[in-house]
Amino acid sequence: MTLINPKGFLQAISEKMQWFADAKLGIFIHWGIYSLGNTSESWAFHNKQVAHPDYMAQINKFRASSA
Repeated sequence: MTLINPKGFLQAISEKMQWFADAKLGIFIHWGIYSLGNTSESWAFHNKQVAHPDYMAQINKFRASSA
C-alpha cells in the first residue's frame, strides 16, 4: 500500500491552483428561471423581449435541479 505524503500532495495542489490565479482564468455559472428554454437568455426580460407575466410564469416550473 502506498501512502500519500500529505505535504507533497498539498504542495502539488497549491501549484496547480496557482496556475489559475496566474492565468486569471475563472468560470462563472449562472442560471435561473430563463434556463427552462422559454427565453433566449437572462436579459430577455430586461430588454423587453419577454413580457413580465410570461417571464414570471416560468417560475412555477423552475427547480435548481431541473436547470
